Amino acid sequence: MECAAASTAPLTVTWPGKTAVLEFFRAPRQGANDEAGGDRWIDGDTPAVARLRRRASEIARAGAALVVVEGEPGTGKLHVAKWIHLCGHRADRALAVLDATEPDATQQLAELRAAVRDGVPAVPGSLVIRNYHAASSGFIHLLLDLLAVQNGEPTCAIVLLCSRPVAEVRGQSLQHAQMLGRAARATLEIPPLRRRKADIP
Repeated sequence: MECAAASTAPLTVTWPGKTAVLEFFRAPRQGANDEAGGDRWIDGDTPAVARLRRRASEIARAGAALVVVEGEPGTGKLHVAKWIHLCGHRADRALAVLDATEPDATQQLAELRAAVRDGVPAVPGSLVIRNYHAASSGFIHLLLDLLAVQNGEPTCAIVLLCSRPVAEVRGQSLQHAQMLGRAARATLEIPPLRRRKADIP
């Protein structure tokens, strides 16, 4: 069974001494349906998109600590990341989006890691990393540490968005490969429109 969800206005989340400079989204009730708006989050009616929705929902229900979403620019990777967050058991918490190419991305990630390590309750339920393929080794080290400081049930899951093929990104560096290897089978590929022309309006 698929999950349907609706977006809401951005939300600012704070923890002691710091206001998050990230893009947050407040999650609606799990399973909330936006039938009126017709927003299924992952557009398309082809079998490929149906399989994508089904697999994304399965990964969300499994509560994976790390997920990889691969797709060319403009294929809707962030929509898929939101879908995974809103269909999972962390849907009552915020979703944060951080671009690995931003100048202060490493500092922001370090602050979030410290908040998770210290058990600050206001941390997001999921952290989406845009442009993972362009992440520096220091940034990836912090991501690995963020996973490591979460004992048992992950407090803040990580969703990596890759605009390049995962196999190519894995070959960029040992750090890139280590992080992608932690995702195991929780990897999704969004097919471009040229491979599903029936979805073109």
